[in-house]
Amino acid sequence: MTWLPRDAGRPGLDPVPGQVVFVGRAASVQFAGGGFNFRVISVDPKPTYPGWRWLWGYVIEDGRAIDRRQIFVQVAGLAPAVARRASPRPRQRRDAAGTGGIDDAGSRTSANG
Repeated sequence: MTWLPRDAGRPGLDPVPGQVVFVGRAASVQFAGGGFNFRVISVDPKPTYPGWRWLWGYVIEDGRAIDRRQIFVQVAGLAPAVARRASPRPRQRRDAAGTGGIDDAGSRTSANG
């Protein structure tokens, strides 16, 4: 069996540890449900199918690692990480006496929780 060079059939470079990439449908049909940002921690050096790589890393959401995964992807389908807005947190305003607050919905809150 003859193996093709690691970069045969695809442009660009292999992802490197520490890099954050967007993994979506272009990387593999298994990621067609919207995709996710992925921080690469390791790239398998062994050859597989031309243009495909095993990556180890973390799914990133709101800037935090939420799930460690091993994924098999088409390197040409990886994209730069997508900046996603953090989910909004309800703000709380303090009343003048400092005894509680009013949330964004206008409801009174207690200072004691």
